[in-house]
Amino acid sequence: MIVGTLLGLICIVAMLYFALVQVPRKRRLGRFLERETLTESQIYHSYFADSHLPASLIEELWNEVADFGEIPRGLLRPTDRFDTELASLRGWEFGGEISSLNIVAERRARNLGPDFDLAQIHTVRDYIEKFGALAQRQGKIDGVSA
Repeated sequence: MIVGTLLGLICIVAMLYFALVQVPRKRRLGRFLERETLTESQIYHSYFADSHLPASLIEELWNEVADFGEIPRGLLRPTDRFDTELASLRGWEFGGEISSLNIVAERRARNLGPDFDLAQIHTVRDYIEKFGALAQRQGKIDGVSA
């Protein structure tokens, strides 16, 4: 009887996990699946070669956005907007790791000064350029820290 109850609870937890985590994640990833997968080199040379930021810094910030957003790195684009392509699905706004990126960004924004408004960052490119420039000013070229 106890074993049956435990198995039932495990099944319920597994179904809830699938419904609350995996389904929204797969639906959000669907926004990106028709894109060509780019290498780190292609991303840098296509979008950031003229930015005056080191490739290693761009890669680190790029990967941070991809990792927090749970999006394959090669499918992300600099024009992806945080309130559109990278946003959580409607009804799931408080879930997902992309909301955790906001905490990291808020910490960094404080270092940009009191006049900097995080609302100025709309796209992945904005994120990389603003926080990349901050890292360069602070001498953290090969390692961005929040």
